[in-house]
Amino acid sequence: LLTLTACQSLAETISEAQEESFHKAYFRERATKYDLNAKTNSEEKLQGDLKFAIVIVDMQELFLAKVTPGESFEMLREQKKVLQIAQEQDIPVLVFEYENNGPTIPTLKEYIEAVPRHKYFTKDEDDGFYPISDEYREEWPGSWLKEQNADALYFMGVNGSACVLATANGAYMDNFTIATSNEVIATGDEATKEQYCPQEQCNEAKSSLLFFLENGILDKENETFLK
Repeated sequence: LLTLTACQSLAETISEAQEESFHKAYFRERATKYDLNAKTNSEEKLQGDLKFAIVIVDMQELFLAKVTPGESFEMLREQKKVLQIAQEQDIPVLVFEYENNGPTIPTLKEYIEAVPRHKYFTKDEDDGFYPISDEYREEWPGSWLKEQNADALYFMGVNGSACVLATANGAYMDNFTIATSNEVIATGDEATKEQYCPQEQCNEAKSSLLFFLENGILDKENETFLK
């Protein structure tokens, strides 16, 4: 006979398998929808007087460790281009760091510190806009961004299908226009538990890009936003 503990363990295993199956099906459906759509809407959406700020999400060593060296190099190269423009044009930069996971990597922090208006926020949820205890946060990210007169946010960072996506959704719910490009975020394929996938090469990556396509601004190339 199975013991109570063994039954509970079996039930948990079945529940986890069902949840994983559901997530795979969900991301597969979203990826299919992404494949059937245009991969950019920037020409149409980058109109009007949008006042951008840059939002950097979780560019910390622990999270970057699973990004392949080639993808990490290319992403950082494009992010640095954005931060150079932010320095030259005084565009505000907000940096989210997941608590207890170390600081933003030095090679990027150097560029952030050179931007006249920049601010760091700690978060303890995937969504950086989610309410957090006062011991970590004295100011609300949305309030700071609005004080900088920003109404549109360009997202960069990892993980595209988790923290970047959740934080973009939080910003969207706070009435900001959200934007990104394939070249400034990296996405992990949670189905493998460890493998990060280049943009457009796994279902989770496509699903997160689809969110920006449906609710904000997306372009395959960072250069479009630099202009």
